[in-house]
Amino acid sequence: MLHQQVHYNVALWLQQRAKTHGAKTAVVELDSKRKVSYAELNEHSSCLAAGLSRLGLRKGDRLAVLMENRVELLELFYACSKLGVVFTPLSFRWTSKELSTTIKHCSPKSLVAEEELLKGKEEALKEVPCVYSLGEGVLGYQSYEELLSTGTGEALAKVNPEDVQTLMYTAGTTGSPKGCLLPYRKTLHNVLNAQLTFGLNEADVALCTLPLFHSGGLFIQAVPTLCTGGTLLLLRRVRGDPHRLLEALEKGKATWFLGVAFHAKLLAGLEKAEDTYRLEAMRFWAFGGEAIPYDVVEKLQVKWPHIALSFCYGTTETSLSIALPPSKRRVSSYLLAKSTRRAPAGKPMPHCEVKISEEGEILVKGPIVFLGYHENPEATAKAFDEDGWYHTGDLAIMDEEGYIYVVDRLYNVIKSGGEKILATEVEEVLLSHPAIADAAVVGVPDEKWGERPIAFVVLKPGFEEEPEQLKAFCASRLAKFKVPDKIIFVEELPRAGPDKVARGGLRKLVLGD
Repeated sequence: MLHQQVHYNVALWLQQRAKTHGAKTAVVELDSKRKVSYAELNEHSSCLAAGLSRLGLRKGDRLAVLMENRVELLELFYACSKLGVVFTPLSFRWTSKELSTTIKHCSPKSLVAEEELLKGKEEALKEVPCVYSLGEGVLGYQSYEELLSTGTGEALAKVNPEDVQTLMYTAGTTGSPKGCLLPYRKTLHNVLNAQLTFGLNEADVALCTLPLFHSGGLFIQAVPTLCTGGTLLLLRRVRGDPHRLLEALEKGKATWFLGVAFHAKLLAGLEKAEDTYRLEAMRFWAFGGEAIPYDVVEKLQVKWPHIALSFCYGTTETSLSIALPPSKRRVSSYLLAKSTRRAPAGKPMPHCEVKISEEGEILVKGPIVFLGYHENPEATAKAFDEDGWYHTGDLAIMDEEGYIYVVDRLYNVIKSGGEKILATEVEEVLLSHPAIADAAVVGVPDEKWGERPIAFVVLKPGFEEEPEQLKAFCASRLAKFKVPDKIIFVEELPRAGPDKVARGGLRKLVLGD
């Protein structure tokens, strides 16, 4: 009877692993060299659940967590799942103002954070009833160890599939992040989809560099790996260093890696990396987020031909919904890869329904879809149509084999004088210029044409270009109406994550609001 009550709760999976494979290493922190077994991870999460209960947290209350990739974040995730408390991870990239706004929005009953991440942000924590910190204790908050040592127990709260397990904030590429209410049944089906897609097994060693406050790191890599009985390697920020990433893969003997376009470009761009880093243990790497450029995929396949490639697509609201299982098939053989200049995202996952609307938008339905946005009924109503389909805002096309190619965001389509301009198409032309390191294109209001494209460009070190030169370069490769009206040079593009440009911030730079 107990199993029927909690089978949607992945905390039960951890308990079972602790009983059958307790001594096996569950998590390794590569930066600190710390290792934690399944038995230790389960015991610590149970102690934390008891500690949170003694603190007064009950089912449905929210616990905010502000940490980089480390064991304690996972301990707290499982502790919350055992207690029925809503796990609420916050971004360590946020400013004090952004953190304050989000804390007011989610109203946590308590917050647990790395002390280093709290420095300079004390003002943002004034409305949090109770704060625990990991660190030297110089800020005067209660210590994480106190919370860990205040109780023991192994009881699991009775949770229903539709109960909220996690409140996770989106990347906020066009504006303020939204809080997604993610139920227990969504986590379970994301685990099942990841296991089926990637063929996960107990011998797998997964390198996780994606932040655990986002869906990719937590629900597509970390939790599925631990549910399967594999070993999870945690690495703090890659910091744009391909050697740091490759050394982690090599020394950790990782069998798979989940990254985004940012990581794929790092790996493909390092000259003769395959001579130094053989990556013999690697079974596959998977890439999601923004579409991976065709030429980047080709370089990876040439450098490490023994490593299969997988591609996947999802959002915070759906996690894994479209994927291409690991394959050594050459990217050039996919029917639309050359014309779209990108690899396919794959095909719909088993535990969901996916269709492409007449407008070309990806729609998703099924047990992997979220409940709605926290305290935002208008956004929730807008996200779903009358038939229950979630509208992702992403545009895609499908080839004759059934493979789906994500071509752009709906809000990245610039409507100019009756024509449609894909921002990514203009960006790809700009990025093909030898002097350009990064580029982003946004649409801004125009009295005559409705909207016109504006480009933001980051030049490579040592290069100097004039805007008119780059406009001429675009004009030789694009229809006239697609050429940006203005090119603005910036030192770097604002980002809402490693692979996502904060386009809302760029529009504000142009419009001045």
